[in-house]
Amino acid sequence: MIGGVRAHGVELCEPCRILGHNLATPSVDIAGVVRAFVHRAGLRADVLSSGEVRVGDPIVATAQR
Repeated sequence: MIGGVRAHGVELCEPCRILGHNLATPSVDIAGVVRAFVHRAGLRADVLSSGEVRVGDPIVATAQR
């Protein structure tokens, strides 16, 4: 659950070179940005119900059945 929305996590959303390029600065290289986000970038999910998601809503994980 994310706020009032039921979702099913599908796979990790690993960073890509586009993200690295968009976040890189003259003092930070693209590869460094991508490495910093490995296993931290997010989770792709299927949305199973309608509802609202607001900034700060709790994320509650339940056991898969």
